[in-house]
Amino acid sequence: MADQKNNFSQRTILAVILALATGFIVHQLLTYDTLSRCVISDVAVRSDHDVLLYYRTNNGIKDAEYEDWKQSFPAPVSSYWSTARIQLSNAITPDVAIETLIPAKLEINNIVFRSYVAKDIVLNYKELIPLLKARSPATTIIASENWLVLENTTGPIQVEFKAPVRFNNFFIQYVMPFLLAAGMFFLVRRIDLLKIPAIGDMFHRKVGDHRFRVELDGLRGLAALLVLLNHTLTPLPASGRTGVWIFFILSGYLLTQPFVTAPERAVNWHYLSRYFRRRLARIVPMYYVTIVLMFGITGHYQSLVNHFVFLYTESHLWTIPQEMLFYLLLPFMMLVFYVVGKLSHYAVLVLLGVVAAKLIYQPHLIPFTMFATGIPFPPYIGWFLAGVFVCYLRPERLHEWLRTRGIARFSLSTLTFFVFVTILALSFPRLTFQYIEIPMGMIKFLSNEAHFAYMCVALFPLMLATPRSIVCRILSLRMFRAVGIVGYSFYLIHGMTRDMYKGMIDYYFGVVPVNLAFAIPVALFTWLVAVFTYSLIERPFLARSTPAKKE
Repeated sequence: MADQKNNFSQRTILAVILALATGFIVHQLLTYDTLSRCVISDVAVRSDHDVLLYYRTNNGIKDAEYEDWKQSFPAPVSSYWSTARIQLSNAITPDVAIETLIPAKLEINNIVFRSYVAKDIVLNYKELIPLLKARSPATTIIASENWLVLENTTGPIQVEFKAPVRFNNFFIQYVMPFLLAAGMFFLVRRIDLLKIPAIGDMFHRKVGDHRFRVELDGLRGLAALLVLLNHTLTPLPASGRTGVWIFFILSGYLLTQPFVTAPERAVNWHYLSRYFRRRLARIVPMYYVTIVLMFGITGHYQSLVNHFVFLYTESHLWTIPQEMLFYLLLPFMMLVFYVVGKLSHYAVLVLLGVVAAKLIYQPHLIPFTMFATGIPFPPYIGWFLAGVFVCYLRPERLHEWLRTRGIARFSLSTLTFFVFVTILALSFPRLTFQYIEIPMGMIKFLSNEAHFAYMCVALFPLMLATPRSIVCRILSLRMFRAVGIVGYSFYLIHGMTRDMYKGMIDYYFGVVPVNLAFAIPVALFTWLVAVFTYSLIERPFLARSTPAKKE
């Protein structure tokens, strides 16, 4: 009884601490990201002669040598009272500045900042006086009758706000953090942590359990982390690409497994209907939650509709329509391979290998394109087909043959490690080529996108044939598996969590940390959010899509 009471009190204390931390962090992130986004600014202004008014926003990266200013389209200002409207595209504005390119005299009556999620901020000339400061020594700020006079007779006017522009929304600032904090309290207070699906799955899937290849969970986690590193470290053009290629190949491999173990499923309409239900339940719910948070709350309704029907995507979401396309095509491909496989299994392997290699090398052979952020992308079917090829290759059978052949097993494990290390090294080319001297011919060969993709494909059969190799042991670590199990949620939300963390740190400290000082906290925060989205959204929908009785 005493032990139960002690356990009860410890759990309650933990629940209170986590609830308070959740409420505070969510409040800060929403305040300094969602409520820091301006859509447009209306300036009631006139001038002694025609000038162009510029409005600039700082992107938050501030240091002594580098200050990036994003300049909007200039607004015309004349001698008559007019409203100069500046489009801000829902940008975060930690600092704002008003400028003219020539000497001028501006008379400002008021400035209105507009947001999608809060009431307008209207600042009259009296309220503007303590908020503005001159960026150029010759610029003067004087209150005169019903307007604020900005004047510079020797150079351009340059003034900025002393404090960031922040909007107020009681629901976003207080109600949402309170609800999430209350949810955290009751979750920790009443539920065993091992019963949280994301945590339980990680501990229940044991290394060596043939039902789950835990190293594949770890590989998915590594891929998600590579994508996050690409979006948080200084530009690393290869690391994000590596993660995406691994995602695509892994999807092809895992989705093909049921059809390889039981080829007749390709003509089993009951199984195919179940397949489509599970694919929709796997992708759509969390994807729709993400796009509502990214575009619905911020008022980008056209983008929301485009993403909703998978017509157009932005940022890292470009991979989701690629996945959906492969999900739709896979049953038809399995039907073809089922017919061809009855004649010869080797014919399927040759057909898959040739087509996958060709489409990886020339993805534009597919006669249509998919759009992301206005840029046409070819369907990357070749990478998915490479995963299908690996599955039909059945490399796990080689493991049984290697058990009694120590030299061959050691050689293959060594090759697996070499390929794995090479992929990681090429994922960070600037760092690798800075410290390691590699012949230019080899650099050009390995930097080719198709050659790099072939190396990623080769890693899969090598890993599956050597489950006890050092690579598989590394990927079986809980650090990678923890991310891999919630990898889909982790991938979807990492952009939002990155921006929220960036806005909060910039507000408190005036700088945004770079490299690992930025990437590690973002990764931890993203994983915590992904644990709950996986447990509360992904897993329940998957459970509903799976019938109680087995086929």
